[in-house]
Amino acid sequence: MNILKISFDKDLKKYMVETDEETFYVFESTFVKFNLYVGKELDSKTCEQFEYYDKFHEAKTISFKFLKNSKTEFELRNKLKQSQIDDEIIDETVKYIYSLDLLDDEDYAYRYAQDKSNFNRWGKNKIKYKLMEKGVPDIYIDSALETISSDNELKNILKDKEIKERSLKPDAKNRKAKIMNYLYRRGYSISLINKVMDE
Repeated sequence: MNILKISFDKDLKKYMVETDEETFYVFESTFVKFNLYVGKELDSKTCEQFEYYDKFHEAKTISFKFLKNSKTEFELRNKLKQSQIDDEIIDETVKYIYSLDLLDDEDYAYRYAQDKSNFNRWGKNKIKYKLMEKGVPDIYIDSALETISSDNELKNILKDKEIKERSLKPDAKNRKAKIMNYLYRRGYSISLINKVMDE
């Protein structure tokens, strides 16, 4: 097939390449890399190559924007799937992103656990559940939770207990149960809840 016309689509921010058989939309990097020009003859193999390269470029662009805030590999893969990126290109993109040190589930789990414990006062169970939702491997979750000191978690649960107690009247019905349920939803273990309730 031969390229008959090339124009730039401002809305898509892509070059429209019209041939005598079909029309392609490609990014500038693809346009330059494959030296596309009117009159150039394209075979099926070349078309497959620049379509793959173009999709890879798109996947990288999506990834860079998505990773402005820290994410996990699982979250990135889901984002690319939602963007209609093929599995083969997703694998290649994730590998590329790792080569740039822009993904690190172990570090993510550590920082997430510290932030949620220190600033949100979440218990370990809630932190674990949220990290599991984000697809972090169990080994990294367990390591991250081990970095949360018992003293810090005790300080947090006592603070949350105090906050809930203040919100309830002293003679409120099922007062103790309401406090315990609140602490459980905050992610504290039953054993720790029972410990502070008995004090």
